[in-house]
Amino acid sequence: MTLSELQWLVGIAVTFVLAIGGIAIGAFRAVGARIDKAVDQMREAVKDGDDQLHERINRLRQDVSDNYVRRVDLDSHMMRLDSAVKEIRDDQKAIIRSLAALEAKQGRQGV
Repeated sequence: MTLSELQWLVGIAVTFVLAIGGIAIGAFRAVGARIDKAVDQMREAVKDGDDQLHERINRLRQDVSDNYVRRVDLDSHMMRLDSAVKEIRDDQKAIIRSLAALEAKQGRQGV
């Protein structure tokens, strides 16, 4: 092999190596750009979610009196409900007792 053939072969090898290196660098930059874009989108989505959450928390803090019942008011309502249910239960028991007494007086007719 002569010197000119060796130079030609080395030149082609160097050109090939540089071309492959350039392609690899371009591919890595493209992948890196896609990853950066995806990270920015995720960061924006998380920020939007955080903003919505903080807005909701702030709204609840401002409207506490409108969105919640005081415990004293709830207790008084519950006591009224309990007494109403107790009255209904007592009335049902009285009706059942009177029906049982009527049935006992009449006995079982027609048997």
